[in-house]
Amino acid sequence: MMDEHDERRLQIRPQLALETPAAAGLEQFQSETLRPVLKMQNRLILGLFDAYLAATKTDLRHRSPEQRRQLIDQALAKDQALKHQLVGVVVGQFTQPELAFFVQHRSELTKRLAQFLAKRIADQWPWE
Repeated sequence: MMDEHDERRLQIRPQLALETPAAAGLEQFQSETLRPVLKMQNRLILGLFDAYLAATKTDLRHRSPEQRRQLIDQALAKDQALKHQLVGVVVGQFTQPELAFFVQHRSELTKRLAQFLAKRIADQWPWE
């Protein structure tokens, strides 16, 4: 059941024009919740990853796009603190019903979310 707080969360989310023919379950959640929240939290996600790069003294400038993507994938796989921060930035914007669904499907959705985060970070690097 959604309350006023949940309604406000939904109002501030960007509306995405995604084609989701007859999507249900995880696919529907991915399209209706994950992607809009990722878009809304984009600057924060990039900022957290930038702070990670600075803290680990990692320089992506002289790496190929493939090397950058591999480094990003490895960072999310090996640095659980980073992964949990980034996932938390997204999950923190869920409504109560969305959170309940996420908890029910935590393993699969966390995997998908990590893939989306890595792609989003890699596709937008370098950022301002």
